[in-house]
Amino acid sequence: MIISGVLISVVTYLLLVPTSNKILWDASQLANETASKYGIFHHETDWHVHVTADGKLHPITDYHKIDANSIFSCSFSVIPNDAQDHFAYLSVFKNNDTGYVVALDDYTGKVIDAKPIQSELAVCGP
Repeated sequence: MIISGVLISVVTYLLLVPTSNKILWDASQLANETASKYGIFHHETDWHVHVTADGKLHPITDYHKIDANSIFSCSFSVIPNDAQDHFAYLSVFKNNDTGYVVALDDYTGKVIDAKPIQSELAVCGP
């Protein structure tokens, strides 16, 4: 009886207490599914960034630690659709004619910005 009670307590603890901050969704697959609704694009690159409500981008030096001394720049804007700051997964896709940008909230996987852009403007980096 005591052993089964302890076992039930341990199993309950393991189910209820998160053991890591690992994202439970596949960011690249979700970004690709979002972009593919608007055309056939080749995946170019992606980054984990911090996006402010006004569209400033900062690289992340460690898991969810903002490098406030650096600016991450893109030749296109990334403005969250809910006017809030986000840790985000930013993904860029291209084909011969155009590009497509998808920014996903790093916690929820929800699209915070997605749009077609000119192919030559599909450029970002720290």
